[in-house]
Amino acid sequence: MFESLRTDFLWYWSDYLLRIPPYVFQMLVSVIGIGVVTLLAWKGFWRGIELAGRLLLLELVFIIYCLTIILRPVNNEDAYNFAPFWSYKAIIDGHPFLLAENMMNVLVFIPIGLLIGMGFSKWTWWKAIGVGCLISVSIELMQFTFRRGFCELDDVIHNTLGCTLGFVLFSIVRIGYRTLSKRHPLLQNCLRPE
Repeated sequence: MFESLRTDFLWYWSDYLLRIPPYVFQMLVSVIGIGVVTLLAWKGFWRGIELAGRLLLLELVFIIYCLTIILRPVNNEDAYNFAPFWSYKAIIDGHPFLLAENMMNVLVFIPIGLLIGMGFSKWTWWKAIGVGCLISVSIELMQFTFRRGFCELDDVIHNTLGCTLGFVLFSIVRIGYRTLSKRHPLLQNCLRPE
C-alpha cells in the first residue's frame, strides 16, 4: 500500500509541476532574488524578512493559481462534489489515489501557513487560517466557474488544514527562538524587538 501511495504521490506532484512552463519559474526566481535582497538592504533584516515573506506568499499563491486554474485544460462539463469528506468514502471503496491527492492538498498549503506567519507576524491564528481558507475557496470557485479542474469541499478542508499546520509550525519555531534567545546572550542582540 505504501509503495502505491508513494507512486501516486510522485505522479501527482510531477504532473502538477510539469504544467508550469520553465519561464514562469525563471521569472519568479528572479523576482524572489532581487526582491529579497532589496527588501533586506532597504528595510533592515527583520522588516526585510517580514516583507520577503509577503513577497514569497504572493508568488506561491500565483504558482498555485497557475497549477490549479490558469494552466489547466477546460473541462467539457461541470466537475464538482460539495459533499464533505466524500474522498475518504471513495478511498475505502477502492480509489487509493485520492489519499495521495488529499495529502498533496494538505502539503501544498503548509508553506502558505508558514509564509503567513513570517510575513504577518502580528496576526492571530484565526486571521492566518481565514486567509488560507479564503485562498482555497477562491481556487475552488474559479475552478467551478471556469470549468478547470474538480471543485470540491474536501480540497478546502485539506488546504485549510495545511495552512493551519504551517502557521502552527511557524509559531512553534518563533516561540522556540524567543525562548532560546532569552537564555543565550549572543542571541539576544538578534531577537526582533516587539
